[in-house]
Amino acid sequence: ALRSAADEVRRRFGSVAAALGAAAGGRAQVVVVLSRDLVERGLSARRLAAGVGEVLGGGGGGRDDLAQAGGPKAGALGEALERFAREAEAALRG
Repeated sequence: ALRSAADEVRRRFGSVAAALGAAAGGRAQVVVVLSRDLVERGLSARRLAAGVGEVLGGGGGGRDDLAQAGGPKAGALGEALERFAREAEAALRG
């Protein structure tokens, strides 16, 4: 469901860096999606997801334009999304 929502976000917006998250059963999952222009500028959903996964006590991986992260620290989902925002913004500033 998160991956489908991420694909829809990418379709609706031209240039986008987004992280969509959910928590259930004591685990958290996040999908990171980037538009092609941001990947060409050097951003990597795979690297961003790795940082998110670290906060969640797990890991992350995928492609430069779409990656997933997850872990057992569901209560850290907000912190993980904040880390995504900080790291994406820093990467955009160069």
